[in-house]
Amino acid sequence: MSVTDLLTTFEIITIIFTTYSIIISTPIYVSVLVYIRRLSNKPPFNSPFYTCFIALGIIDLICYWLYLLKKLQFWGVTLPFFQPYGSPTATCSIIYFFIWFTGMAQWELNILISLNRFVSLMFPNIYQKAS
Repeated sequence: MSVTDLLTTFEIITIIFTTYSIIISTPIYVSVLVYIRRLSNKPPFNSPFYTCFIALGIIDLICYWLYLLKKLQFWGVTLPFFQPYGSPTATCSIIYFFIWFTGMAQWELNILISLNRFVSLMFPNIYQKAS
């Protein structure tokens, strides 16, 4: 098996998993977020954890779709705002900024959720007073 065959195999696997993610995982994720949001005024969904979870879910979806937008050019789909390839465009710079921003937001929200879970486990009295 040559390197080209191996790369082609990985590209096919990536396309299969990406298609699965678009068709199956994304609608399920959106459904979970909508369900939690609709019940956000009732326990247990009115806790700070679920507020962070919804925020992270929205950021995850935005980041994922921006990633797909960027990934299309590697699969041979050319988008006009990425051209010319040799020089940056304003639209491309804005998209890359939002990719960076949502990535940082994911990182910070994951830390916030971890801190929330830590406080709820280690200091349950403090957590229940805050909730």
